[in-house]
Amino acid sequence: MTAAAAAADARPSPPLVANLPASAAAQDFVRSRCGEVCRLRPKQAARECNKLLLPFATSINGSYAGASLAGTTAMISELTAFVRDMRELVRAWPEYKLGGCIRMAEGAVGGAKEQMATLSRFYALGDDKVGEFGLSEVMKWIDAVETDFQHECSHGGLMNVVDLSKELPRARVVKNYIDVSNGLICFPTKYAINFLGSPGLFSFLAACCTFTVFISVQRYIDMHMHTLNIYERTTPT
Repeated sequence: MTAAAAAADARPSPPLVANLPASAAAQDFVRSRCGEVCRLRPKQAARECNKLLLPFATSINGSYAGASLAGTTAMISELTAFVRDMRELVRAWPEYKLGGCIRMAEGAVGGAKEQMATLSRFYALGDDKVGEFGLSEVMKWIDAVETDFQHECSHGGLMNVVDLSKELPRARVVKNYIDVSNGLICFPTKYAINFLGSPGLFSFLAACCTFTVFISVQRYIDMHMHTLNIYERTTPT
């Protein structure tokens, strides 16, 4: 471990506290940050981002790393509650077959500890010092969470729920929070712009995006091939 890493580990992360009185500048930073990460997303994405981050505006205090940490903290909290909601629903309606989505969500929550620790170190150091550490593992983790949620939940078990908006209203919130958290972590930020000067990181980001698209397309094909096979088996000849 380098001296800088040791110092970062030794420095406690400032607490993230919600609903503190926030200055206009703190709120403006959150809105600006949400505008940056959501500019290529649907219009409602920025609203969801503001809803997610504005309660933490004072704790974020103009910090890019603080915004990433706050968004991911809230996302994991919602994902944890979502697991409880699904388990309760499955007890009443086992035919909904939400096992794959539950396992995916539990795995994401379980794998968050190390990534949250990394984001906390960034937050403790300050944005100007974050370049001493790599974001690659955090990026890969949140990217996998988003891809797996689409496969196991949105295009998987949640399709079995008769009235999703009434029976699992948190599903929409979780999906949006995952998307926002992904943008906060992976979208080039004040410190990521410095990294982008390095061909190595630029290549990583390109590879990461390419891998995500490949996996998403492959899973889409697999899902529809599975549906076609079921149709062929059940259709009289």
